[in-house]
Amino acid sequence: MTSENLFEISVPLINETTKNVSTKITLDKREAIYIVGANGSGKTHLARYIEQYIIQNYGKYKTYRINAHRAIFLNIPQTQMKEAQAKQALLPNPISQLSRKNQANRLTSQFGQLEFYNDSDELLQYLFSQSHSIATNFYNDYNPNRPPLQKPTSKLEQLQSIFEKILPNKQLEHTIDTIRIKDTDKEDYYPIIEASEGERSVFYLIGQILFPDPGTLIIFDEPEQHLHPSILTPLWNELKKIRPDCAFITISHDLNFIANQAGKKYILKKYQRNFSESDKWDIKALPDNMPLSEEIVTLILGSRRPILFVEGQENSLDQAVYRACYPEWTIIPSNSCTEVIHAVNSLNNHPSLTRINCAGIVDADYRGTDEIQKLNNQNIYVLNVLEIENLFLLYDVLESIAELEQYNDKTEKENLIQEITSQLLDTINKNRNSYIVEYGKLQLGRSFSKLSPSDDKIKKQESLIEFFNKSLDELKNSFQEDLQKTEYNINKAIEEKNIKELLKWYNGKGERLSIISKILTKQKKEDFLKWIKRLLENSNENLIDVLKKHLPEIKNNV
Repeated sequence: MTSENLFEISVPLINETTKNVSTKITLDKREAIYIVGANGSGKTHLARYIEQYIIQNYGKYKTYRINAHRAIFLNIPQTQMKEAQAKQALLPNPISQLSRKNQANRLTSQFGQLEFYNDSDELLQYLFSQSHSIATNFYNDYNPNRPPLQKPTSKLEQLQSIFEKILPNKQLEHTIDTIRIKDTDKEDYYPIIEASEGERSVFYLIGQILFPDPGTLIIFDEPEQHLHPSILTPLWNELKKIRPDCAFITISHDLNFIANQAGKKYILKKYQRNFSESDKWDIKALPDNMPLSEEIVTLILGSRRPILFVEGQENSLDQAVYRACYPEWTIIPSNSCTEVIHAVNSLNNHPSLTRINCAGIVDADYRGTDEIQKLNNQNIYVLNVLEIENLFLLYDVLESIAELEQYNDKTEKENLIQEITSQLLDTINKNRNSYIVEYGKLQLGRSFSKLSPSDDKIKKQESLIEFFNKSLDELKNSFQEDLQKTEYNINKAIEEKNIKELLKWYNGKGERLSIISKILTKQKKEDFLKWIKRLLENSNENLIDVLKKHLPEIKNNV
């Protein structure tokens, strides 16, 4: 303990070669840090360890833990209790008779069996007692010979304000012995014990955060339990705001929640149970000066699976396809091919992340054989079609979609697919010149980006101009040959009705899925896209199996 303003926690580390290795988690007594780990990585065991460490090294009332396994009943207390007595019922190692019945549930057992907190009734008793105490003291301090004092705000009143802010369509009411809720557009109230699990969780967590004394280290284990993701972050922001006088260690398996928080982050990978000595963990701080965003790095390090960077955005068709077809990988959408390539190379080249196995997939985008091979050498793979939407125009994929639409008659199915193919060929035939021009623009950009002298002997302006003119002549000749070859290949594929080859060139922005949806499913394009994504998210084996035939086989080097 180097400072009275710091908590320093020594955590034993898993180390196969050296005993008694530990890492130190240090946080200011007004700071919030975050620990993320998958299920089974020892999060709750670590929370209990930190609680006991603080009790032993700082005092038993310097920490307060909100357990992951919480039963929230919120029964209204039948008897009134003094505030001090009610407070003892919620503190570590409680001494009151009321909470001794729950002591085994709140504290770590000798063998570390699963805890299940059922202290919600004690919390409610405390809130009523504290509210009653404030009202009584205010009444007793009343003096008719002086101006009236402003009544202090009770924790129950603070809770009500935050509850209604987080759930704006709900109204919470409390009296001396009742708490009830109603919808803002209705008249009838219902008792809090009949509230939904989410409503009771919001109430409980606000009350728990309001309870501890200033200067307490609050250990918050899995705040996401029983809460909808749309509520979790706004609630957490409010909870931090009302307790700037406390430190927080928040432990979660929700990568997205942790990744979007500001503060020091730790990644928990695994846990080792020891009965003869202290338990141990594989825990590491999130590296500083990362080449990728903190959000992405948190997702990477918090995942137990290898990482696959893909084009597209969150909730895009790209993400749905890749998640369904590569279930053993953690899929991270990265917008463009440039960002995919940057992410893969950044991970492979960063010394703190070399143990992470990662790969990437990018659209074909008119890439040549040499460029594809260069990307493959970087563990970046290229689709066999121009863009991912083109996969759904391949014959066997169309056949699978037709069968899912209950077109079981072979002739009818063939006719529908033929209709789509004919319309596609007509579109490509009309726009063939635009595909050649688009290809030429991309190739020019790539060629000019490589037009840089590597010869250090070029020192004079004349030599540089000579190099430029020579390179430009070479580029001009090869570029013309390339365009002619491309035109020949497209014309040949059109003549042969080689759809598979043409899908390497077809750039039908907005047309691809419209053709299928109109002819095959009789849906709007937007509805068809939702349907496809739903099939993939529900792991439709027939569709996934046929898509996988056209996707790269990626090496997992772990």
